[in-house]
Amino acid sequence: MDAYDERLVDEPTARLPQPHSSASAIAPDLMETQPIEMTPLLRTQPLPTIQMPSRTRRWRLRSVMVALALILLMNLGVQANRRAFDIQSDTHWGLRRVQTCESLGRAPDVLFLGSSRTVYTSDAALVDRIVLERTGQRSLSCNAGILGSTLEQDYYTFKRLVEDGFAPRLVIENLWEYNLNINANPTADTEDAALDQIQTLADLGDAPSLAGRSGAWWRDAPGALDFAAQKLIPLYGDRTGLLRTACGDFRVGPCGVDTTQITWLAIERYQQADAQGWVGVTDQSLAHLSSDEMSALLAYMKAYYNKYNRNFAIGGHQMEYLARMITLARAHGVEVRLAQPPLNPIFFQKAWKNASDWTMIVAYWSDFAALQGVPFYDQSHATGYIDADFWDPTHLNAAGASKYSTWLAESVVLPVLTR
Repeated sequence: MDAYDERLVDEPTARLPQPHSSASAIAPDLMETQPIEMTPLLRTQPLPTIQMPSRTRRWRLRSVMVALALILLMNLGVQANRRAFDIQSDTHWGLRRVQTCESLGRAPDVLFLGSSRTVYTSDAALVDRIVLERTGQRSLSCNAGILGSTLEQDYYTFKRLVEDGFAPRLVIENLWEYNLNINANPTADTEDAALDQIQTLADLGDAPSLAGRSGAWWRDAPGALDFAAQKLIPLYGDRTGLLRTACGDFRVGPCGVDTTQITWLAIERYQQADAQGWVGVTDQSLAHLSSDEMSALLAYMKAYYNKYNRNFAIGGHQMEYLARMITLARAHGVEVRLAQPPLNPIFFQKAWKNASDWTMIVAYWSDFAALQGVPFYDQSHATGYIDADFWDPTHLNAAGASKYSTWLAESVVLPVLTR
């Protein structure tokens, strides 16, 4: 656009350019005393304002207020029974495990924490029977282990129980080496399933602690807002539980949405737990595997440990959470013991071929325990266990759990409870 055009656009009411010199000569007075100004080609009038009848405005305002009141009442109704809906919304089962221990009538004397090596190995009811036989005193133990649990999850499980007023006298943490491996894929620090469970167990006051976790989710504004909304708005935080409650067994339309976040095998295992949380496997044994079944098991182990224990190197933040658990326990007068449950020789022969790595792991746990001032018990190579005591190389079945739980009662629990 040339200079003339720009001026015409930018100054719509500017004077027209001077006419040709010959015209100026003919009527100079006219040109000087009667300037010609541009006028818009189309004059517009403002649209008339449409006034909404006051009755319509009042009706709309009342509708909005009624809707807000209903939402508020529904949130208050859910909040009044928040724990029940929280449990229904728990798709990873960790809060349900907490509820199992809180439903026993009082705070447990002994709390077992850890991964599947706790779920399957620590028979809380058997421990109580042995305490009763040895001392005549009635104790109460509970297994709050979570399949695949990280130490961070265990910390938040323990914290939830303490804040709910169910602090035990003794916590036994069964250790899992995966928590140490900085080369695992994923690492224990970044596992999505662990984060989902942690957010279920945590409360809004834990936001600053969650902000510093290595997963960096808190640095993502949508993630931070979602966590806050789950805790502050019951209808949003418990939407899964509300859907399950409303649908019941109905599985059509929205009720057909699969809200589970763990495998059906894991759910089946959890549902087999006794009243004190222990899952005893009675239908599997390494001693009864055929050659084909053993080959399949070894192939699975190779794939599993190549993912979780490959290029083993100690690192990450999980032991920091164990240290925090110990600090929290001391603040509430709770004693802590660390233990490594028995492992089958097949584990060391076929899955964990580098013996020096395992020696390094046990030494690290031992040094950590000494630094924290808590006892550590290494039962990884304990004698007296046979293939018939394991359902896979790293998990005891019911027969093996009976042996291990008896050892726990006699060597770990009784010295604490009988002081």
